[in-house]
Amino acid sequence: MRYLRVGVQAGRLPPLVERLAPREREIAAIVHHRIECSAEEIRAATATPISNSAVRTILGRLAIKGVVRRRRIGRKFVYSPATPSNGMLEAAFERLAQDYFEGSLRDMAKTLLAFLDHGQAGAAGEIGRRLSDPRHG
Repeated sequence: MRYLRVGVQAGRLPPLVERLAPREREIAAIVHHRIECSAEEIRAATATPISNSAVRTILGRLAIKGVVRRRRIGRKFVYSPATPSNGMLEAAFERLAQDYFEGSLRDMAKTLLAFLDHGQAGAAGEIGRRLSDPRHG
């Protein structure tokens, strides 16, 4: 299936997406992989040619099903996943760890746990220190 070629691995998409018909699943997988994209970008990324109106029709159905969200930017709409996939969450955690914890997910988790366990005093200072560090600006 083409949806595996766009960089989203099987099992990394939300269950709702996995259960879609093949063409809907392909388009939903493209949106999940790109995080935010236009109908034209989706059309260009499909495995086989598809018309612009067909892409928009499928995107409309996916929005009704709660798979994607649509918002207007200027004169066009952009689409994004309605629910994050595991891969999206992992990428966000890794990016946050890289930006503020020198790539250490363990340090990030320890700081978050300290924040939750001991209130905001100690952990908030640590988080504030890391966020104000010029290397992370």
